[in-house]
Amino acid sequence: MTDKVCILPRIGSLNPIWFLCYNLNMTLTQISQEIDSLPPEAQKQVADFIAFLKTRYKPVSKRRVKKGNLENEPFVGMWKDREDMRDSVQWVKELRQREWNRS
Repeated sequence: MTDKVCILPRIGSLNPIWFLCYNLNMTLTQISQEIDSLPPEAQKQVADFIAFLKTRYKPVSKRRVKKGNLENEPFVGMWKDREDMRDSVQWVKELRQREWNRS
């Protein structure tokens, strides 16, 4: 492959494969050769970092939220008989005045 690669995110100041981006013209083959030249423990760190990136940047699946029928919920209409709440804006305004003007 001859694709140019250097799309690695910077994660804090510790990026175990930062050296792979020192040359923006590195190909996937060159990156593979660089990894192969590392000692086994460093190769494991590269593999671990790639696994971390895959979990961190995996596509977000769109969850479908089931729309419920609010009319059947018990909280709907619980204040329908309260005269002081007919005008909710006024009720909140008066409540705030009472609470904020306490001594």
